[in-house]
Amino acid sequence: MPVRLEGLETRFGQQRVHHGLDLEVRRGEALGIVGGSGSGKSVLLSVIALLKTPSAGQLMLFGEPVDTRMTETSLIPLRRRIGVMFQHGALFSSLTVLENVMLPLREHTRLPLVLVEEFARLKIALVGLPVEAAGRYPRELSGGMLKRAGVARALALDPELLLLDEPSAGLDPVSAAEVDGLLDTLHKALGLTMLLVTHDLDSLFTVTDRVAFLGEGRLMAVAPASELADSEVPMVARYFGNARARRFLGDPQGGP
Repeated sequence: MPVRLEGLETRFGQQRVHHGLDLEVRRGEALGIVGGSGSGKSVLLSVIALLKTPSAGQLMLFGEPVDTRMTETSLIPLRRRIGVMFQHGALFSSLTVLENVMLPLREHTRLPLVLVEEFARLKIALVGLPVEAAGRYPRELSGGMLKRAGVARALALDPELLLLDEPSAGLDPVSAAEVDGLLDTLHKALGLTMLLVTHDLDSLFTVTDRVAFLGEGRLMAVAPASELADSEVPMVARYFGNARARRFLGDPQGGP
């Protein structure tokens, strides 16, 4: 299993976000993470990305337990195997797209600069950006292009696990559908294990194999999105049983 959580607990001071959370992510699957506001979706992604240390419980990555006492230096080999696309891209505004994508390669490999640039250009092409986008700065890109550039940088080191925080948030419907299509293609073509936090029902039904629903600090359900509308857990059934969700299931009661 690329990711396994057992009895996870996270806190911010006295506020407990997760308690007793168990989750397994299968190799090669795209798993969506959903839940109401404040359910700890992005916090969970931060724990898996090794950006936040859990208060209790066990995190296992790629079959190995992650010791909470590990130093930043000792975490580097694990982090190299994980790609992260943050909600707002988190690209460096003073660097071009090419320089942003080159950055992980320059920091974590000893490749000659000419190869670093070549590999970065390949990643930029892989996510469907035009050649000229490589020389542009983040402020010169549309929202959809920014998302693609963020994915390109997340893929720079050929990660085994790709984490995405709200990959289609803030985009118009056409751009959001294009990003969903890109993620679905990358998942299938590269055999990536993907976790994506999203509120977008299009993304859930287009990209994911299963969806994990968080609520009350724990995992309340995990199943394909198409099955969660019939969940026996009231909170999950309400989330996926509303009219908008049922339209994705072809339910005529879902409305126009």
